Formats: sequence, C-alpha cells, structure tokens
Amino acid sequence: MVIWLKRWLAYLLVPSGLVLLFVPLNTHRMEDAKQDSLYLEVSETLTAPKSPKDEPPPKPDPTKNAWEQMIEKQEQQAMEDARAAATPNTYGYPHLQPDDLTPYPELQKELDGMQRTIRNSPWDRMTLPGTADVPVEQWIAFRQAAGISEDTNAFQYGKYIFKGQIKRKDVSVPIEIGHLKIGCKVAGSIFLILGFWTLYKAYPPPSTGIRVGRRSAVIIWDVIIIVVGGVFTWWFLEFVLTSLFQTATEWVEDFSIGMGLFWVVLVYPVLALITTAMSLQALWITNDAITLKGLFGRASMKWSDVERFSVSQVYSPRRVGGWWAPHRVMKILKISGTGSSLSVLEPPYASTKKEIITALMEHAPDKVKPSIEKASKEWLAYL
Repeated sequence: MVIWLKRWLAYLLVPSGLVLLFVPLNTHRMEDAKQDSLYLEVSETLTAPKSPKDEPPPKPDPTKNAWEQMIEKQEQQAMEDARAAATPNTYGYPHLQPDDLTPYPELQKELDGMQRTIRNSPWDRMTLPGTADVPVEQWIAFRQAAGISEDTNAFQYGKYIFKGQIKRKDVSVPIEIGHLKIGCKVAGSIFLILGFWTLYKAYPPPSTGIRVGRRSAVIIWDVIIIVVGGVFTWWFLEFVLTSLFQTATEWVEDFSIGMGLFWVVLVYPVLALITTAMSLQALWITNDAITLKGLFGRASMKWSDVERFSVSQVYSPRRVGGWWAPHRVMKILKISGTGSSLSVLEPPYASTKKEIITALMEHAPDKVKPSIEKASKEWLAYL
C-alpha cells in the first residue's frame, strides 16, 4: 500500500511541477481602472464643389448590361471622391495626406478602416468608440506635428473631416499578483524533485520469477499517464489559482473544472493502483505449486488444488457519440482452486503472457492443460 501511495503522490507532483515550471499560468487579476482613450469620429463627408463645366450624369445606356453600368457608376464615384479629397475644406482644418500619417501607423490604420466603413454605408457621419489600438501619446504627437488645434481637434483626411478627443473610460486592466509568478516556479521545482523521488521509490526492487509488469513497461505507463494527465492537472491548477487568488483565466469553465477535479481526485489514484499492482505482481511456477506475489501480499496454490483456468475482463464506462458504452481495460487470468483463487493481471507485453503460458504448460498436470490452452487463446487474443 505504501508503494501505491508513493506512485499516487508522484502522479500528483510531477505533472503539477511541470505545469508550474513550464506552462505560462495566469498570475494576474483583472481590476477596474480609469484609462485615457482616443475617440475618433467622422464629423462630415465633403463633396467636390460643382463647376459650370460639370456635365449632368449620363442616362443609363440600354445597350449595356447591368455589370458594365455598375462599373461606370463606380468609376464616376471614384472620380468625384478624388476631387473631394483634393479640395481643401472651408473650415481651415489641416488637410492631411497619407504620407503625413506614415510615422503614426496605428492611427493611420484606424482612419483608413473608418473610411472604408463609411464609404460603403449610407451615413455621412460615424463615431469610433475609445480604442486601445492607438496610443494616446501617438495622438498627441500627431496633433502637434500636424498643427491641429486643441479647440477643434479636427483635420481633413481624404474627403472626410475627422475629429479626435481623449476621454477617460472604465476599463479592466491586468494587475500582477505580487510574488505569485516566482512562487509558482519555486513550488514547481519542489514538486518536480519530490515527484521524481517518490516515483523512483515506487519501483519495486528486482526479484526472481516472472515479473508481470516489467520495469520498462511500467516506466512507459508512468510517462504516458503523466503526459496525458498534465493537461487536466493544468486545468486543476488554474482552478486552484482562481479560487485562492482570483486570477484571471480562460480555462475556468464547468468542463475544465470538472475534468481537472475528476483526474486529480479519481483517475490518478485508480491509475496508480492499477500500475502499482501490475508492477508488483510476480509469478513463481514450479512442479509443486503456483505462487503469486502482489500488492496485498503473497499467495500460493498447489497444483493438486487447481481446478480450472479462466479469463475475466475489466471494463470502464466511456462516452461514445453522446452515449455511455463499456470500454475494456484489461483481461485477468484467473486460476481457480479448492476454496481459493489467484488473479494474474494482464501484462503490458505479449511476450510476458506467452512466457507465463509456457511455464504453466510445462509444469501443469495433464488434467488442467486443456483448461490452460482454452484460457490462453482468450488471454492472448487482441479483442
């Protein structure tokens, strides 16, 4: 039982240490604060002044299809927009060109996006809410360089009159929790060292007989369980940090909380029990008796008491296509005798099964060999 507890503890500590050391956990909380933000608006859409030379728009040509007429209309609109953009406004606001905005890429991106939006809409005015994409410092530098008045905060860009204004708004900002990040790293290092030490102590010393769970197979099982369980341990630790320190995380949902708790509380102890029981089982098969050593001690059965061999299967529930279905976990070789029985867990390696069957056939009395042959076919079968 002590070895089982050691492996269970290792399954908890090793994934936790790996997550705390190498996964970027959220160690900040979100708090309300006031923040300066830039609000932009298109206050007016300019049109090119009419000229006596301007010709009235041509009447639709019935000989042209709808596609050609649409192209002509778009070309005419583009020409009018270009004229409007080239005409300075009558308010005296600075008339800016794309080159003037080159040193301010975030601001230029927002202005170009607003132009595209309003160009394809029926409005001639629009307001962009406070955006964090344009730093306030960039707007102040731009306004000073372009000579924009603080009274109007207005300028012409293209055929639109833009106005900008800095306002304070309520925002949620991340606040790093003091010493939590370094504390996670320290705890992760301690967990990893303790976890590997307890896992090493959970491996049984070499012994004679047929080892059901060879050390190499047990190591592979441990690695797979730790790697797969690392994801669920991550969700569990995010839930713990959120509960204790109110950290902000995207993983704390009903599904992640449930799966994290399920693995840590139920799956890890069960997997540790199965792996430990398999690693401790060893068989000694002689002409006189069968001796099985396992997690709960040693038991023997004389050949004269052996009645039959059979195979039983252990199942676990699994959800498939929205329905619960049985999933086979392992096949157990059961040796039944007078008043007692021995249960041999399924070895990870097929070669170990064959070694056990060969030793049984070599030492068994003739009366039970047919039972061994029948059970061996089911035990060795893939399905």
